[in-house]
Amino acid sequence: MGDQLSIFASQGRTLRDSLKITARDRNIDFKEHARRTKTDFGEVIYKGFPENNISYSYEIIRDKLRYEEDLNQFAWKILPESKTIQGYKAQKASTSFAGRNYLAWFTSEIPIDDGPYKFNGLPGLILEISDTENHYNYKLQSFEKLEDSPTVRIKASNFLKSDKKEVLERIMEYKLNPFAVLERNNTPEKTIKIGFKEGQKEKLLRETREKLKKQNNPIELE
Repeated sequence: MGDQLSIFASQGRTLRDSLKITARDRNIDFKEHARRTKTDFGEVIYKGFPENNISYSYEIIRDKLRYEEDLNQFAWKILPESKTIQGYKAQKASTSFAGRNYLAWFTSEIPIDDGPYKFNGLPGLILEISDTENHYNYKLQSFEKLEDSPTVRIKASNFLKSDKKEVLERIMEYKLNPFAVLERNNTPEKTIKIGFKEGQKEKLLRETREKLKKQNNPIELE
């Protein structure tokens, strides 16, 4: 979180970007790189890019896809209950979003109107939030104020903007068969080839599709 922008991403996804920068100066072992950057959450969510919008982005091979939504889309109801979370006095609030009902706990002791995933708009940082079925649950682990704040510059021209439906369809296509998408993105100037032993590619695709069958409860139902 900064003055004009906040970024929400998994640790593995964030580390992937930092290792790209490091790799310019030295070689990084491919297996070690894959282990350290492994994540089931490849999306990066920007709040305030563009101003007053949320940008949901996902990188597929060389393409950075994104769609935009209104930042101020949450209708919160602040409730009287309070409790202490990580030493901060927190107050309860509720909202509905994308087919789920949510309960959140925010603290005015950290006067930042932000939170995990796309959630924002309360008079203080969201420390906990979960849907009422408890399928998705975010909890603050730590909060740190950086002494040397990094400068983040983002260019809209670096992203392929589309609508939500098309972006999600392309992500699913990539997850179902990343090798086909990889081959389609190859050019005479830049070609990526993966060497497979006999039957290895088919085995990986079967495992990927079996895994996706179990991931049938997305955070956004609508």
